[in-house]
Amino acid sequence: ADPERIFRARTLRPQRAALPGTLAPTDALLRCLDERGTLDISFIASLAGQTPAALLDALGERVYRIPGTGQYELADIYLSGDVRAKLQDARAWAARDPAFARNVAALEAVQPEPLGPRDLIVNLNAFWLPGEVVSAFIRTLLPAWAGEATYRSALGEWLLTDPGHSGAFAVEATTRWGTPRADAITILQASLRGVPITVYDVITVGDREKRVLNPAETVAAQEKQQAIAQAFAQWLWEDTARTERLCAIYNQRFNSVRMRRYDGEHLSFPGINSHLLRDGDLADYQKGAVWQILQSPSTLLGFAVGGGKTFTAIAAAVEARRLGLCTKALAVVPNSLVGQWASEARRLYPGINVLAMAPEDFEKGRRGVVLSRIATGDWDLVVIAHTSFTLLPLSARLVSDFRDQETDRLRAYLEELRATAATGDEKRSLKQIERTVTRLEQRLQTMADAIARDSARTITWEELGIDMLIVDEAQAYKNLAVSTRLTNIAGLPTAHSQRALDMRIKTWDLLRRRRKVAFLTATPIMNTIGEAYVMQLYLQEAQLEAVGIHHFDEWVSLYAQPKMAFELKPDGAGFRMHTRLATFVNLPELSSMWRQVLTVRTKAQMGLPEPRLVTGKVIPVVIPPTPTLQRYVQSLAARADAVRAGRVEPTVDNMLKVEIGR
Repeated sequence: ADPERIFRARTLRPQRAALPGTLAPTDALLRCLDERGTLDISFIASLAGQTPAALLDALGERVYRIPGTGQYELADIYLSGDVRAKLQDARAWAARDPAFARNVAALEAVQPEPLGPRDLIVNLNAFWLPGEVVSAFIRTLLPAWAGEATYRSALGEWLLTDPGHSGAFAVEATTRWGTPRADAITILQASLRGVPITVYDVITVGDREKRVLNPAETVAAQEKQQAIAQAFAQWLWEDTARTERLCAIYNQRFNSVRMRRYDGEHLSFPGINSHLLRDGDLADYQKGAVWQILQSPSTLLGFAVGGGKTFTAIAAAVEARRLGLCTKALAVVPNSLVGQWASEARRLYPGINVLAMAPEDFEKGRRGVVLSRIATGDWDLVVIAHTSFTLLPLSARLVSDFRDQETDRLRAYLEELRATAATGDEKRSLKQIERTVTRLEQRLQTMADAIARDSARTITWEELGIDMLIVDEAQAYKNLAVSTRLTNIAGLPTAHSQRALDMRIKTWDLLRRRRKVAFLTATPIMNTIGEAYVMQLYLQEAQLEAVGIHHFDEWVSLYAQPKMAFELKPDGAGFRMHTRLATFVNLPELSSMWRQVLTVRTKAQMGLPEPRLVTGKVIPVVIPPTPTLQRYVQSLAARADAVRAGRVEPTVDNMLKVEIGR
């Protein structure tokens, strides 16, 4: 027995419904949020025994009237998000109605601190820069240049127009700001694409020509590229008027968000088995995460291992159904955890209806029965495996809608690029995007063909009644390919998997229907910077487009920097020059946007126990390689050289087999 439990939790009877006129205004507000999950002024006034007008006076700064709607919002909602846009709107309304002066005062108090030149890292290819600013900078380098720099948002790229090639033949173009092999205009074009400049030699191998990187010329050209970048960083802020203009643009577009703090202390979690929980209750951070899921269309829980993601997600699903925010929640979990998730759900909420379907339940002969059970059952929670999720068939209409959105955009992108691609790099980018479009269309066609083969009576994704999706270990869906003009750069999200595309379509469908999506993972970013964009594309596509980010390349120009450096070859035999997305820039603004959906908790923040090392720290122990290991590594290097030189057929040996040691 736990004699102290009565001091922490209800032990005799559950919380009863409040009687009208029995609660103070603040308590009535919290009870409303617990019972209804949203702000209901009439209901709160009834609980408090007051008129709505008197209640609003009593609640004071806890609620605000939304200009132009007649509706009210909680202060933590109204005073978060894009507070700069809200302030502009409030000021316009306050000029006509003095009642909104309190809105203006409250919003002014929560405006983000304006960022100045010392706070910003502006890449030359930043898509938000005015074209005349970039043009003016180029003319400081090459006074004879008579062209213009323009940004084409449809393509997500900068274009230098210089019909007479006035800049390429200037003395400065091949001396101070360029080299004989890479003139300043060529280097500037690479910088505006956001890639390090490279110089190649063309050699003849057998009966064909081959491009080979010239390391010495590449290093020389990149030194000039770095000099241009440094000159731009210094020049950009030298003029006071230009500085004020650029800071105003940046602050308005990218430094306008105030993060909302989610406090779930008011939640009572009816029906939860508090005996399972530490101290008889969910932790404060878990309550906050549940409230965030209830209040937001998309959420990413980045709790460290052992932080209680499973209980948090289950509680959120049950609460969402209780409050009428969803009718049927689906949890997609690793194959080995289906049974565990179902067991935990039944232990945490003994009275709920849980349907757990193992991968073998989705075998072809039984799939129709499974889909019928999901669609027709009154389930609080449905639990299926990652591999089963792709077997929930998409309808032909949904695939067509998604295909129209994605391929129409890419086709328009391609047509404009075909009309303007001039340099070798641009033409290679064109071919890469053509391959991306073709692969996407093929994968979507594969889906469409599978749908066509199924019976007309097949129950599709939209007919299952799923309006809340929970994805455990969401990093498993990171291999979502995106279109990009960047080439030969490690860290780009160009890998593709059919299950990631399937997840993309289903999350896109739920969010466009204003339903709920929650991703759970201890590792939101596993290997590359590009994975951050993929997660944002799943969960924040609308927010990205709201700030003008329509392409991955635009995201990179604002938040990341490619860098070229010498690094060890995969086979361990020597070094190579390699370009990768290496660093984030303007991280506070990226974090501010991402934290609208992301909640991160470390082990230290959650107070999780962790064993101490006897030595106090990890001590590396270097073991000399054995002769056998040395011979093995040398054999891998020899195989890699043969593959790169084309002396072996890919069906016999290739770099993938070399890198995995087969």
